[in-house]
Amino acid sequence: MDDVIAAAGISAGGLYRYFPSKQALIAAVAAESVASLGDALSASVRDGAAVSVAGTVAAVLGVVDALADGPGRLGVQVWGEAQRDPQLAGLVATQLAVLRGHLAVVVERGRTTGRLRPDADVDALAAVTLAVVQGYLVQRLFAAPVSAQRIAAAVGALAGEDA
Repeated sequence: MDDVIAAAGISAGGLYRYFPSKQALIAAVAAESVASLGDALSASVRDGAAVSVAGTVAAVLGVVDALADGPGRLGVQVWGEAQRDPQLAGLVATQLAVLRGHLAVVVERGRTTGRLRPDADVDALAAVTLAVVQGYLVQRLFAAPVSAQRIAAAVGALAGEDA
């Protein structure tokens, strides 16, 4: 909390006026970072611009890249905190379900348009795609550099998407 107070340039009282606890601050950060990913996915679902799984993954990974050194870095800590805080775990579970739902719509659209096989398992592909997004963040933060475009193309190929 001291680091947050110093970075924000406000007093402890000022911070606690907006966030009554560390958990409230963590929840707000989690909500903001996942909302950015949700916005990218919502745009794909809403306007159909990214009807391909690979195109959608590339767009989402672009958002991950933009967030990785700020709220995205805290996302990993939020996942850790959620293991011990039931309220935060509920928030994380809800947010992940929303993201997975958006991905399911994109996968279903791929099936409907013929880009994916008609027997493609929509729920499984949505779950795998979400896992790739989470794994991309972890690799970007802690491992060797990864290419969003190569990862997106690989996800599309694994999904059986026509190039």
